Amino acid sequence: MLSAALKNIYALGLGMCDGLHMGSNIHGSLVSQAVEEMMMIVEQQGGRRETALGPAGLGDLVATAQSTNSTNYMTGNLLAQGLPPHRGSEVMNTLPCVVNIPNLSLPEFPFLQAIYRAVVQKNDPHKEMLQVLLFLEHHQSHLADRGLSA
Repeated sequence: MLSAALKNIYALGLGMCDGLHMGSNIHGSLVSQAVEEMMMIVEQQGGRRETALGPAGLGDLVATAQSTNSTNYMTGNLLAQGLPPHRGSEVMNTLPCVVNIPNLSLPEFPFLQAIYRAVVQKNDPHKEMLQVLLFLEHHQSHLADRGLSA
């Protein structure tokens, strides 16, 4: 259940990425970040990290985050363009609930935090997506400094 809710939230975020025309490389990097955050959240809540890699997590995320038939993906796309959200997107209701899960520290999940700020706090989606990209760049640089990146 948690993986499915997270998948919908991250699909919205990936829709924002595409609505901002950030390109497929950035979309791919954000998919990777979304999966990492999903695994961490599931584990933090007592589940197994691998659950996020199953059909309700990664499987649905890949399908949902590229489909113009997905209400959540299209909601993100519309929000990025400054348009009202798509009717029927359950993310508008589930996002505040997920963010308020006990012991969930939003700064540990930069992509989730960016989505929350853009959707709930109505911050500029472009600014929020750039913040995630800066985090990813810093994170990759840090790993490279430690000899841990490819």
